[in-house]
Amino acid sequence: MVSVIEKAYDKGIPVIIMDRKINSQKFTAFIGANNLDVGRNAANYIASLNEKPSKILEIRGSDNSSPVIERHLGFHEIIYNEPNISVEYRINDEDIEQRVPQILDSLHVKPINFVYAFNDDIAYRTWKIAKSKGVEESIKFIGVDGLNVQIMVFN
Repeated sequence: MVSVIEKAYDKGIPVIIMDRKINSQKFTAFIGANNLDVGRNAANYIASLNEKPSKILEIRGSDNSSPVIERHLGFHEIIYNEPNISVEYRINDEDIEQRVPQILDSLHVKPINFVYAFNDDIAYRTWKIAKSKGVEESIKFIGVDGLNVQIMVFN
């Protein structure tokens, strides 16, 4: 994909990339979120709730796109300096159906009180699993992107 974008740019065609950054400076404009700030804001929100300790299940997107990388980096930049916040589990979204039930079944051994999901669909899918296990009230779910999911009833 990058080579096609660079060829178009080299021919004088304006190139606007959206949402995901590329490993090249050969584009006219980028339109997208500051994903470092997205991660920072999620971590700052958790810190502001002052729940001690804060134990987190972090669920990343499955690709290594710039939003996934930057949301992770921004989040960890903040929680690195927060002694009462820790990521207990880190999984990719393709592992939700297998891993989340296992994690929720072991809350008595290794509890979590937050899910930080890299998009709203991931948060919603995880919330549905938690609801099916009757533990959704004990966990706060954070999703990003502002997607219009039908039922967004999270703690």
